[in-house]
Amino acid sequence: MQAFAEYSAGVDIVEATAAKGMDVVSEKPMAARLSQAEQMLATAEKAGTRLMINWPTAWGPSIKTAVQLIKTGAIGDVFYFKWRSAHNGPKEIACSRYFYEWLY
Repeated sequence: MQAFAEYSAGVDIVEATAAKGMDVVSEKPMAARLSQAEQMLATAEKAGTRLMINWPTAWGPSIKTAVQLIKTGAIGDVFYFKWRSAHNGPKEIACSRYFYEWLY
């Protein structure tokens, strides 16, 4: 099942899916307010379901490789990891003209 809605509806989606024992992947931002995000998390925890926030760069090849190296011990014991990422904008990373003109 897939559900798409504005982020202010996230609580409703998580409550509906958690009631059916379903996991949820939410796009960012996950909620319109911190209180909504906290409610989403509490709902998923109470139901024993997973609430995941999609961060597209987390699925990139460099992160997958780093995780594999860590899991296999190829780079030793990791005791600290910090990663920051950003981009110059949707036009600059080759999003469609339709999309970036809509944004701007």
